[in-house]
Amino acid sequence: MCHAACDNFTGLMITRFLLGAFEAAVAPGFSLVTGMWYTRREQPLRYGIWFLDNDMASMLGGLLTYAIGHSDSGLAAWRYLFLIFGAITALWGHTIHYLLAELKRDVAVHRLIADGQAGFKGTFQMSQVIEALRDPATWFLSLYTFCVNIENGGLTGIWVTRAAELGFVILSSALCLWLPNMRTITMIVLTLISLTGMALKYALDASIQPGRMAGFCLSLAFAANMPLGLSLVTSNVREFTKRAVVNACVLVMYCVGNIVGPQFSSVDEAPRYNRGITASLAGFGLGVFWLVCLRVYLQWQNRIRSREDESSVPREILLMEDPTDWEIPGCQYVLWDGFGLLLCEEYDWISVKSP
Repeated sequence: MCHAACDNFTGLMITRFLLGAFEAAVAPGFSLVTGMWYTRREQPLRYGIWFLDNDMASMLGGLLTYAIGHSDSGLAAWRYLFLIFGAITALWGHTIHYLLAELKRDVAVHRLIADGQAGFKGTFQMSQVIEALRDPATWFLSLYTFCVNIENGGLTGIWVTRAAELGFVILSSALCLWLPNMRTITMIVLTLISLTGMALKYALDASIQPGRMAGFCLSLAFAANMPLGLSLVTSNVREFTKRAVVNACVLVMYCVGNIVGPQFSSVDEAPRYNRGITASLAGFGLGVFWLVCLRVYLQWQNRIRSREDESSVPREILLMEDPTDWEIPGCQYVLWDGFGLLLCEEYDWISVKSP
């Protein structure tokens, strides 16, 4: 809302920096809250619902902006935009705070314990920070996020892109709701779809407009992986501090990819932008590679941990403490072997073996 009071470039840059800093808490904050209130089976759809509102806001925001811009008032239209949207955001933030405070937390805790989740204490532990940074799974997922978002920087904010993203988010979230243990499989498929779409943009001549437009829409399939990737972290990484650090790593790499991507495109390459498309192709290919690396690593971890002694502590007590996934003896990453060895390993939480 403070943007409306700015009268010079310096003021706008300061308020813009603060806006970005405060908005940076939205995605990781939503991820932590979603993990505290919903079971693993419920999470993909919930992530999809709040993530697809990014696309809905972009699609409907233009209409609201047009209406506000043509209002007859004393202030400049752009100032009203910041005042109105900022006030709505602040009001809804207080509403959410009230609703979360009133929910039956004991019910949520018991539901998540029954689902094999914990990590409710929310205390900062430096040992978990170190463990998160040492965990190869953190970097496989982070590097994947960086690579696929090389393409993202220059292709957001257009109606057709938002409509395509909306469709992919709805489809992937529903698929993961109906078919359990499908999140990483869905992520690989969506990345391959984006790779195919980008290849069409690269190979087809500029005169073949329908084909290039189809490739453009297909190349946006990877955007639906963002809520799936965040739900993957929430479902699989135990304990509050480690989960927060992994979320931070993934989102930082998301931002870095969006910064790096536009550097491969320049106006002298218009209208084909071959260098940018080539970089995007490489990013999608590497994205698939890092997802496969994640699967192979977790399968290897399962073989090692299957030889460990199982914990004699009752599961309910163990989950109410603060052990991370590395600290639970004999834990196993859940696997799903329906489409082959590499494409069907599912990092969908750690199950403590029954006695």
